[in-house]
Amino acid sequence: MVNDTEVKTRQTIYGELAFLQLVGITTEEFRKISEDRKLVPVLLERLRADYPDLETDMERTKEYL
Repeated sequence: MVNDTEVKTRQTIYGELAFLQLVGITTEEFRKISEDRKLVPVLLERLRADYPDLETDMERTKEYL
């Protein structure tokens, strides 16, 4: 889960309103970040190279870790 890439966080009269976005990852990527959470920023950086808005590609076969 990351901050939404299109809708920015904003202040309201009730406080901060943040929009979040789920990022789809492969089973192997999940296994690796489960073992070492320090890999999360690495994974997101590599994904952004091909998917700047971190959209989920259901046909993706490339591993980023």
